Amino acid sequence: MKGILRWYTSPFDANALSNLFAAFEASGLSLVNPATGQISLLSEEVGREGEQIPILRVELERRLVSPSRPLTFQLWLEASEDVVCEHRPLKQFVVQSYSFDGLGVEQVQHVIAAVCRHIGAPGIETVALLVDRTSSWEDIDYDQLVLHQIPRRRRDLPASLLVVPR
Repeated sequence: MKGILRWYTSPFDANALSNLFAAFEASGLSLVNPATGQISLLSEEVGREGEQIPILRVELERRLVSPSRPLTFQLWLEASEDVVCEHRPLKQFVVQSYSFDGLGVEQVQHVIAAVCRHIGAPGIETVALLVDRTSSWEDIDYDQLVLHQIPRRRRDLPASLLVVPR
């Protein structure tokens, strides 16, 4: 399956981020690759795109609390099935993207449910949530829709978009 979930939030503090990852792990989404026992960033360096770079959890969390540039890493469902995640700054927000590429319908539902359980969690202010199960979002600048809060629901958008009023 293709698609993506984008979760627009205010920046997390260290405690909220640690709690989020602990809850993800309790629901079966682990930062640690079950096959290697490592947490990895994915390289965006030209010629090394997607290469796994080992990182300590405390260092990953430190970088995610104050993102100055996009960071891409993996959450693991099983040793051979992962969710590619990107956290990136967007003005006063943080955009968390969770890719559905290569996942089955049940796994996609699992990822969506894991994220949705944390909307409104302490220390996490949700601004908007986008779920696109078809990758048709590529031609639409959803970041601009969220930044300008247009509109709460539109039938002409190919994805489900929920904008939470601030």
